Amino acid sequence: MSVSHTEPFDYETGAERVIEPARIRSLMRSLGQADAELTLTVPEVQLHFNALIRRVDMDGLRLELRMEVSEDQREAMMEVGMAHAFCEMEGVKLHFRTVLDVDDEPDIYHLAFPVRVDAHQRREHMRLPLGQEENVAIRMEIPQPDGNARFVQGWLSDISMGGMSLTLPSGTPIDKGLRVEECAVALPDGDCLQCGICVRHAREDETRGMMQVGVEFDGLDVRQERVLHRFVLQLQRAAGLHADEAPS
Repeated sequence: MSVSHTEPFDYETGAERVIEPARIRSLMRSLGQADAELTLTVPEVQLHFNALIRRVDMDGLRLELRMEVSEDQREAMMEVGMAHAFCEMEGVKLHFRTVLDVDDEPDIYHLAFPVRVDAHQRREHMRLPLGQEENVAIRMEIPQPDGNARFVQGWLSDISMGGMSLTLPSGTPIDKGLRVEECAVALPDGDCLQCGICVRHAREDETRGMMQVGVEFDGLDVRQERVLHRFVLQLQRAAGLHADEAPS
């Protein structure tokens, strides 16, 4: 299994430009599942609105929105036919510009899936994605209701001093708030990061047939903090980013 990050990433600002169609579809689906509220702007005519996502049309590749606007504003928007959308999801601010169209039903609009999404991290610790050729395996024992533990293996997507993002098999029994006492990350230098984790979000990525999970480190001891810090520094150097230029 290969986990790649091919989109440009600004390590100083924590900004990522998402251009892979499958990832964009996954982001749009997640916005709908999170009942996200979008802020729409049409700067050409100085308009600004809040819109609720009513439905995600995965076949038509568009978001169905509900927003109340006047007839004059509606006509002005449709004359431009494009809008900027802003929202925040799981600690990441998203922005994209795309085609805006009107529905026959009053107060309903369609926003086409964009070809690019700009994502800006707002975390205390900046997440560093792994390079395209780096496949870092993780293993964990997930507690089950019957008191037993289920052994799961996955892959590391990104990491910071505060937590990491994981790619796990579809259907993994893991959800927000779950604490896992034993998680092992096999680092490229041969060392192993042994840690406890707390799940902050977990969602199925149906396009890729896997789960995307964000976790926070829970109870790292001094040695494991050193192992983590050394690996984060290696990723920073590989990205051409000095240790004093990034959040820590």
